[in-house]
Amino acid sequence: MIDGAEGYSLRLIPSDKILGRFATTHDAWRAMVAATDEGRSPRLLVLDWHGANGSGGPVSSGRTLEYLARSGLGLPADYLRSPDQRRR
Repeated sequence: MIDGAEGYSLRLIPSDKILGRFATTHDAWRAMVAATDEGRSPRLLVLDWHGANGSGGPVSSGRTLEYLARSGLGLPADYLRSPDQRRR
């Protein structure tokens, strides 16, 4: 969660097509997991934040975003970490 964020959007790159707008990162994570489960490459997905004054920017993208989404929802995600970072 970004302090001051009013909402979030999941964006497909390089087209910049918005796949969805969300009130919380938790809601956006569900959409991220659904998109990757449907076959979209996580490398093509970006989570952006939006402020009330029109400010905004990227939160995360790619495999890092997929890891954050899956682990944040309590789903298996350890396989997304690099081998030297995996729990033993």
